[in-house]
Amino acid sequence: MQKLSWRLANKAVRNAIHSNLFWYGFLGVFVASSLLVAMTGRYSMAFDEYYHFGTIKEYAKVWAPWSVQQPDGGAVLGSIESDASYLYHYLMSFPYRALQLLTNSQQTQIVILRLIDVGLVAFGLELFRRLLLRLGTPQGVAHSILAVVVLLPMTSFLAGQLTYDALLFAITPVCLWYAVRFMRGIVYENRFELRTSLLLVASLAAACQVKYAFLPMAAVIVLSSLFLLLRRRGRYELALHCQIRSLFRSWRGVAVSAVLALSLLGFVARYGANIVQYHSPVPECVKVLTVERCRSYAPVGRDMSYHEKGYYKNVTIKDKLLYPYRWSKQMVWESFFVVGPKHTGYALGQPLQPAYATGAVLGVALLAVVVVGWRRLWRSGIEACLLTAVCLAYVGMLFARNYAGYLHTGFPVAVHGRYVLHLLPVMGWLVWRVVQRTKWSRRQYLPLVGGVMLLLLMAGGGVLPYVVRSTSEWWWQGSEALVRAIADVAGLFFR
Repeated sequence: MQKLSWRLANKAVRNAIHSNLFWYGFLGVFVASSLLVAMTGRYSMAFDEYYHFGTIKEYAKVWAPWSVQQPDGGAVLGSIESDASYLYHYLMSFPYRALQLLTNSQQTQIVILRLIDVGLVAFGLELFRRLLLRLGTPQGVAHSILAVVVLLPMTSFLAGQLTYDALLFAITPVCLWYAVRFMRGIVYENRFELRTSLLLVASLAAACQVKYAFLPMAAVIVLSSLFLLLRRRGRYELALHCQIRSLFRSWRGVAVSAVLALSLLGFVARYGANIVQYHSPVPECVKVLTVERCRSYAPVGRDMSYHEKGYYKNVTIKDKLLYPYRWSKQMVWESFFVVGPKHTGYALGQPLQPAYATGAVLGVALLAVVVVGWRRLWRSGIEACLLTAVCLAYVGMLFARNYAGYLHTGFPVAVHGRYVLHLLPVMGWLVWRVVQRTKWSRRQYLPLVGGVMLLLLMAGGGVLPYVVRSTSEWWWQGSEALVRAIADVAGLFFR
């Protein structure tokens, strides 16, 4: 009887998670949570919102992105003219121009622009769902992976403020899908798809213009594609000739060509100009402007100050050896905390323990699964190989930059969990791919375990840390009553 009850409970959980109602319900709760942050959080919020809004206003002064001019005085916004991560700001400048015609209220302008970010992240979640399903993931597993991402406090907190990470989150699944589709055609069907390859190049070039940190991922995808093509060189000449002839005979082919041309034009205009002028695709601020002007740019000024004070001299060999552990711990911790606006000195809001403890355990368990089963993962198809290489390239480059910054300053600077948000669904899929090829995938109680984990993450995840940990200094004037009402209810359970 007890065994039958477990089976019924497991089946009920599996069916619930598998349903579209579960997913769209979760997505609706996420949108509502992000809207709460967007409409109540006072400017400037913690994820460099002053920088993003200020840069949007600079791009609103020009029509072509390469016409932007460096403002006079201190480089508070960094070196705008050479900044390769500009596409988000340029695109957002157009709704900002429209808002300028409708209202002079900065608060209204910021809130409406934040709503666009909420839409971008929500759209990205749906795109990731479709990517996971097209990779052959069971619908219940895909929903569970994305539910974990939604329940991370940093997801709704990030979506509710101005940041280019919102657009990066939306464009990443597009790039990965075209890459997977292109390589599947080469490896499994011995077929070269011209339109897919053009869309792949266009999306990769656009993603690199959203955030230059995408470059390692793009490099892995391009090099892998070229390697596969060279292995089968000469087999696609006739098919390619026919596809080129038919490309311009339809409006879709013309549209794809136009998108590719625009994307490559922007990529070459910024990255190419940087290489020619500064001998680097992503030049540092001090190579473009004077040291004194760059000191006004918060990240550069912080690093300069720490280095000049000699903190790096106190870094011991033990500190260097322990840095990977501390880096990992900080990345997880920042996925569950919240931060006050700039005028509060970025006051920290501690994670709520039920969700944070669950997330830490889940992170360690998933890492152990991948470490133990990496051989199974590497042998499970071209999709797993590609996505594994993409994740390793990005996380490896991120860790290397953070480690170099630690050695230079003596502090673990720029270690932020949000930097890997756009790859978390992929990492979840890779873990599932390992489990799928083991006997554990046949365990009947897995859906029930997954349901329990989601319930534990709900107990302190999502928007709850923002509601519970924030104070009136964090909120726009006039929104105190709404947040306090929600906080009073949540405060009955969390402190």
